[in-house]
Amino acid sequence: MLTAGAGCSESVVQTATQDFAAETDVPVYTCQATQLPYFTADLDWWASVSTSKTIAPAMSASDACSPDWSIRSITAAARRVLVSAAPSDGSTTDLRRFWTHTHFPRRVGPIPVGHPTPTGTLNVQPGELVHVKSHQEILNTLNEGSQNRGLWWDAEMVPYCGGTYRVLKRVTRIIQENTGRMQELKNPCIILDSVVPGSIQ
Repeated sequence: MLTAGAGCSESVVQTATQDFAAETDVPVYTCQATQLPYFTADLDWWASVSTSKTIAPAMSASDACSPDWSIRSITAAARRVLVSAAPSDGSTTDLRRFWTHTHFPRRVGPIPVGHPTPTGTLNVQPGELVHVKSHQEILNTLNEGSQNRGLWWDAEMVPYCGGTYRVLKRVTRIIQENTGRMQELKNPCIILDSVVPGSIQ
């Protein structure tokens, strides 16, 4: 426990983020993500009913009445919900094109869940330029759960399809949120500079 004004070094922070599992003596890491289930509670069913085309009205009304939300923020959030719920058949009448001038279709891949998805080794390094595949090429590598080897693909990544970006860094290991243990990735992921939604393999 630190006393007021004692300061906090990097080594102290590192020590506080991990413990050791008694049965294996393997470090277990803790952070906001791994501790979230212990500091939250499930919503009542009537407040959490939500599908891809609707949002929970009770929760939405509560958020809208918060002083932290402006009319502009509420309008932007409502527009995002409508755009996400709209059909994405690629037609010129697509609501996404009308409001955003960009397609954000939420589509899944053809590979059954549980079946292997394609992989490859590029060995790209930080600083190198890479060209992202087209949307259809990426869909062909996904399963019906929109995943490739555990990585999630979603509509917000679509605008980056076909673009060229610089590699920011390589990710060779991650912490599993459900166990808190460090896991080495079989195939390193790369983080692209200025690509916000997530990593691309």
